[in-house]
Amino acid sequence: TTLSFTKGAEAVANGDVLYAIETSGDLGQNDPWTPVDEGDLDSNDASTISYTLPDGSGRIFARLVIDALVTTP
Repeated sequence: TTLSFTKGAEAVANGDVLYAIETSGDLGQNDPWTPVDEGDLDSNDASTISYTLPDGSGRIFARLVIDALVTTP
């Protein structure tokens, strides 16, 4: 199963948003959400971020995390 998310064009153009995919075995109850390593992502370019869930790893949950970069004047 592959998760793929399209990045917002305005956010990409502004360069003020960070995208990450995180995984957990139990929605963070006892197994904390962990960011997927950059090298394990299928894609993380200007338009999309995607990740293929590993086969045979049992139950795994994934989510998209979006963080805004805050600049201080």
